[in-house]
Amino acid sequence: MSDPKEFLPIAGYSYVAIEEKTAFTTHIKDFVHPKKAVYIVGNSKYRWPSGHIDVQYKVHLPNAGPTPTPEGVWRHHPLYGFQAASIVLNDRIIKHGTNI
Repeated sequence: MSDPKEFLPIAGYSYVAIEEKTAFTTHIKDFVHPKKAVYIVGNSKYRWPSGHIDVQYKVHLPNAGPTPTPEGVWRHHPLYGFQAASIVLNDRIIKHGTNI
C-alpha cells in the first residue's frame, strides 16, 4: 500500500503502527504483541501510519546508532520500513513463538 486511503480494515485484528519514537509509542522491548495483528509501516511520504489509519498500538525501535560522517558530524540512521518490519516480526516470534 503506498497511500493510506487504500487501506481496508480486517475485522478481528489489532493494528500496530511501527513508527519513529514519540511520547505515544512503546519501545519494542516493552511491547506485548496482540494475538491477531496487522503491522503497518510508514514510507517516505507517510512516515507516521497512525496519522492516517486508526491503530490500537504504536511501537518504536531504537535507531541503528550514531555514526560519524566524513566531516566528523554524528548522525542517527533511521531504519527502512522492511528492516523495521523484520525486527518487529522477529520480536513477535521470540516472545510468543510461532503458535500465536
